[in-house]
Amino acid sequence: MTCHADCQPPPLRGSGASPSPRSSSEASTAAAPLSSLSSSSIECPQNGGTALGACAPVSVQAFLAYEVSRESHMMARREASEAAKAPAPGSGLLDGFEEEKGEAARASAELAVILPKAKEIAARLAAVPLGVESGRVDALDAEAVEVGSTNRMVRVWNRKDPKKSCAVKFFGKHTGKYINRNKELRLLSLLGANDVGKEIFATFEEGGGGLIESWLTGASLEPTDLLRESAKIASEMARMHAIDAKPECLLASTPTSPTSRLSEPTRSEADDGAPTQESNSDLWKYLWKFLNLCKEEQESAKRGETAAGSSPDARPENADCPRRTVFARRILLFDLEMIEERLRQLQALAKEVQSPIVLCHGDLLSGNIIKTDEGDVRFIDFDYSGFMERGFDIANHFAEYSVTCSTEEASPFLSAGVECDFSRCPTEAERDAFLRTYVRALRLRERRAQADSPAAENGQDVEAEVAMLRREIKVFFPLSNILWGLWALIQAVHVKPREMNYWRFALDRLTAAIAPPVPHLSF
Repeated sequence: MTCHADCQPPPLRGSGASPSPRSSSEASTAAAPLSSLSSSSIECPQNGGTALGACAPVSVQAFLAYEVSRESHMMARREASEAAKAPAPGSGLLDGFEEEKGEAARASAELAVILPKAKEIAARLAAVPLGVESGRVDALDAEAVEVGSTNRMVRVWNRKDPKKSCAVKFFGKHTGKYINRNKELRLLSLLGANDVGKEIFATFEEGGGGLIESWLTGASLEPTDLLRESAKIASEMARMHAIDAKPECLLASTPTSPTSRLSEPTRSEADDGAPTQESNSDLWKYLWKFLNLCKEEQESAKRGETAAGSSPDARPENADCPRRTVFARRILLFDLEMIEERLRQLQALAKEVQSPIVLCHGDLLSGNIIKTDEGDVRFIDFDYSGFMERGFDIANHFAEYSVTCSTEEASPFLSAGVECDFSRCPTEAERDAFLRTYVRALRLRERRAQADSPAAENGQDVEAEVAMLRREIKVFFPLSNILWGLWALIQAVHVKPREMNYWRFALDRLTAAIAPPVPHLSF
């Protein structure tokens, strides 16, 4: 099969290929260096997703499958001896458990460290909200509630009064490369002051750093819940977007608690190393930072290293883990120059639509939305929040409808985990219903602030703004795919694929940014 004529080539290349824009006809005939495995390609879908993204060459799929099979065989021979090795020393709480042991053994070892550490930190820094004497670890219980790729979250509560609970959040390894934790703490303080986020009790530096925050009772949504709760989500998003604040407020050195240690902002903190931007949007800072980190990883892979930025005389980070060394080299398959060209094109389009910059969540997937015991919805996990274009926050939320948990059995070597099925994205009617609720919620807040009558709503004005939002979303939908595709590449190099297959996720999202699987949602 061949790609449809309107499909652009995917953001993948064979090892050693020179990336350059090609026409669709050239894409269907160009032979990749891996074509000895298979010379066919997947037919590009018009509506919906594919297993590995639109128009992805099967040769690449076959190569990835072959690589996993080969490494699985190698690891099977080494597993017995490696399991007996002691954890390697490291600076972070979770360092040393990155050795290839078995999934159950590693998870058990991780919990054995995290749970008592969380109780010790909570007893020392959050004794008052927990209602216990300072340092009384024996008065507390704990359970792990989130062991994801970015953070580790533990709920700690008073044994005698379980309602007195807090959340101890350990920052994920390597996340300091792309998350400004000082800025995040200031943002959390701002959200808490506006009753959008949780209350921050304390911060700590042990184990790579983290924070203690109030516990929100309820349950996180599943992907299938998003449509049913869309009206409440739209209203809560409008409430966050309506917070009256300026980007400069996140650069003020204001402690979030007596135990916080927030340094003065530096120039690099203000611009995050991104190319000069005409706006104060954090979105472009994230996009360019992620892209530059991926480029660094490609250069490291070419040099035979496994971690960007290591000094020439430093010991490679994954020297004792051949499987992850091989995995890290997969990043060379991705054509970052093509992604950069697409990013610049979309940045120019975004400048034209002039979407207002507001305080956005930035990562509004189902797991970051809590349905409280009272039936309301609240947002959590603001690691990627900031001042961004409102069109991105909405488009990114719509894109998260596509993220589903795979029913395939996970493998210790390449877990199935999370997949993208863009056919699950909301329909035009469903998106319009969300947008109308969002606009009306914004208007209602504006009228209340101005002490006007809540009944004074102009239906034509609402529809005009909905039409404007439709145009904004078409630009920012592919940008969402670029952002999280690049994020997944960074995770793939540094994080053991327990929760999800980052390579597959990156391929899905980056391919969707080049050859949109939902044409009516993308430019």
